[in-house]
Amino acid sequence: MIGIHHEIYLSDPRRTKVENLKTVLRIPVKNNPEMSI
Repeated sequence: MIGIHHEIYLSDPRRTKVENLKTVLRIPVKNNPEMSI
């Protein structure tokens, strides 16, 4: 990983039950040509 991650909250935690919360994590990664498929 490179850089910092970002958390994007799709639900309002003040109005949504814990089991229904939705979050997107954006994690930057570095391309590694040696690990090509």
